[in-house]
Amino acid sequence: ISVTGLSPRIAKEEIMRRQEYFGQYGKILRVALQNAPTSTPGPPSFACQITYASRDEAEQAILAVDGVHLDGRKLKAMHAPAPAASVPAGPSPGQVAGSRMPSVSSDPDLPLSDHGAAPPAPHSSVAAAAAAAREAASAQVTAE
Repeated sequence: ISVTGLSPRIAKEEIMRRQEYFGQYGKILRVALQNAPTSTPGPPSFACQITYASRDEAEQAILAVDGVHLDGRKLKAMHAPAPAASVPAGPSPGQVAGSRMPSVSSDPDLPLSDHGAAPPAPHSSVAAAAAAAREAASAQVTAE
């Protein structure tokens, strides 16, 4: 997957792999971080590509992270093209599209979500926000 909008605080491989961040969605095979901030307006932000062991794990990550506001930046997660040297015949693991998750705290020790891939962290407001968002989306679909 490709993720943009990362703050300098979390744009580090060891942080990205943590269970509170992208590690909670599955086995990470590779994290490739961009060396310089993007040239978009606003606070500096970084991008990375994360390769998961399976397509399902990548989809979980994208569904949970795309649209999250973290450290004053909006994360964008999407499926990324495979590196040119290793383009597989079919879809590669970790390359799928998704939807949204609610905003989270800027505390690096709080998880991005409890999107079913890992148990929520103790006292996590993110777990409550994710549950409320799922409940609201369910109620909206039911009402239509």
